[in-house]
Amino acid sequence: MNYNLNIPGWMSERELIILSTLASLVPENGSIVEIGCFLGRSTTALYQGKKQSVSMDVIDNFNTPGIPKNASYKKIGIQGNIDIYERAASIAQETTWQDAFKFTVGEDLYNDINIHCMDSKDFVKTKDCDLAFIDGSHRYIDVMIDIKKHMTNTNLILGDDFKADFPGVSQALSVYKQDRTVIVFEKTKLWALVPIIGYWRDVFKENNLLFL
Repeated sequence: MNYNLNIPGWMSERELIILSTLASLVPENGSIVEIGCFLGRSTTALYQGKKQSVSMDVIDNFNTPGIPKNASYKKIGIQGNIDIYERAASIAQETTWQDAFKFTVGEDLYNDINIHCMDSKDFVKTKDCDLAFIDGSHRYIDVMIDIKKHMTNTNLILGDDFKADFPGVSQALSVYKQDRTVIVFEKTKLWALVPIIGYWRDVFKENNLLFL
């Protein structure tokens, strides 16, 4: 699978491989929604893994109060190419983080996806997606809102940052443990809510995707 390790972000290579692999399993003419993209490290993994006919919506307010525009590479502890980060931070300082995102992912990818510059709670859903990747706010109430808005009986919900620093994530997932198979992929912070019926349930069961 394809993914770009140069783009600055916090996701490991293993996590990018998992995202790209699962994106490749979205059926033809399906759709992917990503909530929270920062500079597009996860976005490129999803995009480059998916089939050409699969549409992709990215929702982000491009407001990163925890990351000052002039924050040092080392201070925020991200992975990726330091020169790309410094250029992206410079662009953000001059204009916006959305322009920095466009720079890091490239114009071709940027123009081929649907960008929604807003808080995820303000996004008006017009159709159901096949896969939703949730990596916006990790507060319990916000994770719950994002899951409820995008979950259907049969689609796949993925997310990031299942760890002690973000207790709201595990609290939200615990609500769904009776209705979905809850997975935290080995040696990652990635989690999944797998439906108990339909396409994704069969895909996980038949391909042993628990051990991606």
